[in-house]
Amino acid sequence: MSFGFAQPIQYLCFFLFSVLASEPVLADSWAPPRQAVFESDSGAARVTIIPRDPFSLLEYFRDKLDERKDPGLPPDASIVTASAVIEMKNGSGDWVTNWKVDLVNEVAPVTAIVSDDGQYLVTFDNWHRAGYGPTTIVRYKRGKGLLGAHDLESFLPPYYLQALPRSVSSRSWKKGDPVFDGEGFRLAIIAPNLDSKADRSKIKTVELKINLESGHVSKSDTRAWIEAMLSALNVQKMQLDWESNRIEAELAPLVAKYPMSEGDWHHYMREAWFRTIEPDSLGATKHLRPIDHVEYQKSEQWIKDEFAEMVEGKDEADWIYTEMSIASSDQQNLLKLLSAIAADANPGDFRWGKVLIVIEEQYWRQLKDAFKHTNLKLHFVDPKKAIPASQQRLKILFNPDPRRDDELDFLEDL
Repeated sequence: MSFGFAQPIQYLCFFLFSVLASEPVLADSWAPPRQAVFESDSGAARVTIIPRDPFSLLEYFRDKLDERKDPGLPPDASIVTASAVIEMKNGSGDWVTNWKVDLVNEVAPVTAIVSDDGQYLVTFDNWHRAGYGPTTIVRYKRGKGLLGAHDLESFLPPYYLQALPRSVSSRSWKKGDPVFDGEGFRLAIIAPNLDSKADRSKIKTVELKINLESGHVSKSDTRAWIEAMLSALNVQKMQLDWESNRIEAELAPLVAKYPMSEGDWHHYMREAWFRTIEPDSLGATKHLRPIDHVEYQKSEQWIKDEFAEMVEGKDEADWIYTEMSIASSDQQNLLKLLSAIAADANPGDFRWGKVLIVIEEQYWRQLKDAFKHTNLKLHFVDPKKAIPASQQRLKILFNPDPRRDDELDFLEDL
């Protein structure tokens, strides 16, 4: 049983395509680390996990970007190391401190279990980096302190780890809380499978047991582990196929292949932006639906709203810089809408905007003239003409600067 908030907040409703990942990965966010309490199975013992001193998340990520020791730790910090306090319940029902120990995690573990007799403590994962690092599993004992630590690589092969569900910062490798069992503790390790990617209720697990004293890892159900490894190989095959298709698509000219679904148009606009404007930065993508679409008006309003934001932020004191791409299968209606927006605008209204319009070349001059007085930064691509691969984009994707961490790129603009 746990109290307090230690787990990451994961948003499972959408995917982000990581620049370096070989498949879509989940977006996530983490609450600041704070004290958390975990009780033993019977409630006779409990452990309080105390993170190192509170810090600014912004400073933490800046320090990580600069590869500084103890990232985010304030100069005047009084608690420089995470710690644990193990307590036992006495005959009166009061909690009495049994022992304390400094933890080896950089900031704090995510979860922990304590044995009913209060003799053993095991912590799991690291704040903001679940499933990674040499302190993913750490064992402690009263009177001895640190017994040993494990990373996942010590008992799972690389292809298995690659097939596990991942977010931007972490990977999901176990399900539920581990439990003590005799001289060790049992964990339900996630078995990667294709079905669970679409339906998380179909996640399967295999059992792993770790001896508390020796750290020996045992996999009792050999058949189940063989099946899990075969399943992981199937998932990795799908990942490699996805990656192969992605590389081929990045190398090939970008072409609008009609008929285009709404999803196809959004993908086309993203790629067109990367190839023609900014290889590592992306604005909004807006697709004007066909006039007979049941939600046509919504799509028209979304485009108008983006232009309205530019007007709201036209004064330098409160400017809102807007970048977007706009496309539609109905070229004539797109031309009509954009021309009307330009006609209603005042001089300089859109000077904080940058827009890529996907429209046939024969309409470029007309739109340039229409928007000239607004100072909008206009870019065009003709959907009928192929856009070659961008060398800058290819370098970012396949030959990145090893000193850069894409997860922390946003800090460079702060």
